[in-house]
Amino acid sequence: MIGWSRARRRRPAAAIAYAAGAIALMAGVLSGGTAAAQVRTGASLHGAVVQDATAVSVTITAVTPQILRPGDDLTVTATATNTSTQAIQQPRAAVLLSRTSLSTRYSLDAWASADPTSSAGTSLKSVAIPGQLNPGASATVQITVPAAALGLSAQTSQWGARGLALQVLDNWSRVGIARTFALWLPGDQPAHTSVSVLVPLTRDSADLAAEASAAIAAPSQPTATDTGGTGSSGDTSTAGSTSPGSGGTPTGGATATAGVAATFAPTGRLASLVALSAHRPGVSWAVDPALVDAARGAGTSGSSWLTALDNGAAQRDVFALPYADPDLAALAHAGETSLAQQADTLTSALPWVNDTGALTGLQLAPDGTTDASTLALTKKQAVLDGTTDAATVDLAAQLGASAVVVDPSALAPTDLTYTPSSRATVHTPSGSVAALVPDATLSALLRAPGGSSPAVAAQRILAETAVITRERPGEERHVLATVGRDWTPVAAVAAAQLDALASAPWVTMQPLSKLISTASPGVERASLPTRVADPSELQAPDIATIASAQRSLVTFASIVHNPAALLDGVQESVLGPLSVGWRGDTASRASAMATLLADLRARRTGLSIIKGSNVTLISQSSEVPISLRNTLDQDATVTLRLKPRNSCLAVPHAPTVTVPAHQTVSFRVPFDAVASCNVVVDVSLLTADGTPVADSTEFTVRVHADWENVGMAVAAGLLALGLVVGLWRTVRRGQTARRARMRENQRAGT
Repeated sequence: MIGWSRARRRRPAAAIAYAAGAIALMAGVLSGGTAAAQVRTGASLHGAVVQDATAVSVTITAVTPQILRPGDDLTVTATATNTSTQAIQQPRAAVLLSRTSLSTRYSLDAWASADPTSSAGTSLKSVAIPGQLNPGASATVQITVPAAALGLSAQTSQWGARGLALQVLDNWSRVGIARTFALWLPGDQPAHTSVSVLVPLTRDSADLAAEASAAIAAPSQPTATDTGGTGSSGDTSTAGSTSPGSGGTPTGGATATAGVAATFAPTGRLASLVALSAHRPGVSWAVDPALVDAARGAGTSGSSWLTALDNGAAQRDVFALPYADPDLAALAHAGETSLAQQADTLTSALPWVNDTGALTGLQLAPDGTTDASTLALTKKQAVLDGTTDAATVDLAAQLGASAVVVDPSALAPTDLTYTPSSRATVHTPSGSVAALVPDATLSALLRAPGGSSPAVAAQRILAETAVITRERPGEERHVLATVGRDWTPVAAVAAAQLDALASAPWVTMQPLSKLISTASPGVERASLPTRVADPSELQAPDIATIASAQRSLVTFASIVHNPAALLDGVQESVLGPLSVGWRGDTASRASAMATLLADLRARRTGLSIIKGSNVTLISQSSEVPISLRNTLDQDATVTLRLKPRNSCLAVPHAPTVTVPAHQTVSFRVPFDAVASCNVVVDVSLLTADGTPVADSTEFTVRVHADWENVGMAVAAGLLALGLVVGLWRTVRRGQTARRARMRENQRAGT
């Protein structure tokens, strides 16, 4: 009865409200309809409540403090932007907290990626946002939750990550939300996890392509060793010299220098990476020594970058990569270990490596699909991004690698409920190698934080490491985070992440060498695939062509007294198109490779055979003149070989001749005629080991070996005939004289 009477009492009030609404509606109609659009039930008299949970974009810009302790108030600052086409008439903001500890890494990811309409915990405090939030408008919100309202347990075992959110409401309807994490630490933290961060300082595809384009656009500068042609006609050609750091591209003046200088520009990627990490000693570097060489010739920007690099190197682990950062997986698949050894040797010989105390042998394999054969190309350590396979690791072992940084997806632990240390051991036919397995999530958060604000990115890193530490608080573990060669971080975000790692009570930042020196835990892991090739890696035939071209030039250089002058910069330049960075731009890599091969061919020119006319031989032994032209800056010593295609002509020996620099000289080569014939003779110039060093030519010899004997016989016959005729004439004259005397005697007697 009481309930009924109360209901009956409310009905007149409701009727009055509806009547008032009707009157207002009629008034709106009579006044042009302005008020009619505003008549609604409940609290929405100011306008329609927006029902879209994504109408407002919310960005949390600060969580203070990053790590909550008992007695701390929690302040969350955010920016709310109305991205819809409707005005938020009654905007409010609220801080929500999930008091349940997030104890697994899966739960962290689930919280961070939850649907905008999903529950976000308990609302701790809400505030009104002044005015309405019109489409496109933004408002800054700051909410401070008193420590007493947090309601978190003071037990030290309850430390760790909690889900934290800030939502925006229209009246009480959610129109936007941003999620992050609160870190709760009620007491001292005895457990900790060691973390190493490795940042590569190498060229990416954009750097390589820009430098190559600038070098090609620049006027070529001819060198002393690349003028002159290989053709038998003696035609000459010109090519530019090659810069050691330019990826095998001919350099040519200010344009090329400007192209390299842009790589080290103060606002460029490499300068930003050094500036970001130079004052954070917990970050280890993997440096391509070719950058150091290039920086020395890159003007003010290169000099400034190198100074910053040297200053930062004194505070951390620095690993010197193989020179020019060659694609070790591609080299392993092609079987060209000599090029990998060449890169390693160049690195070891660089004075900068010794001056900075850099550790040599660290290999940074391609960002993408790679395999274990790449790891064979190291002395001490190797680094891989991508799918690592067993072939590369075995090759690393062949070259003496002691440690390898593999792809985060490689060597996954089996049936494990916690995060193990980032170290394993891989056994190969060539020996055992320590494999360093980066933590996939930490590496991904550093490499691509996904548009997170610095505050949110830092809280996520703290939450991940807190969960890792809580998984097994009694076991000290060491995890590794890596980023790719093309890492272009937002400086503020990356700095916040690295600073959070350095300041977290449960994290100890360690150099990479510390992880290398630790023992592998007894964790069962998946095996590496036997072989995995990436479509973007340089193919084996191309690598073989580069290797062959270098070997040909080295052979050619043996003909001069100072081969080093002819080979200056070649070892560095041939590694250019092999750089891993080219995987991101295979078309530009093909152009760089073509330019390199043209330069190597040009260096092999300068010595030629001048084609002569055909020769007629009428004696059994004679000499033929052969003219050689040398446009090199050095005298060239070669073997001059004449090889008849028929045995009717024999060349007793192949003389060794020296052609003075910038001269044309004729040499006479003896040969013997065996029989009469027409024979083609091939002329070639050879090194001491018989390798041709110039285009061959040919001429024809008409051999008449019996003409000399026939001539002598004819001459002898003619002499004999003359003798006979002379005798006959002498005898006849004598007979004629006797007859004349007889006639005279007869006349006298009569």
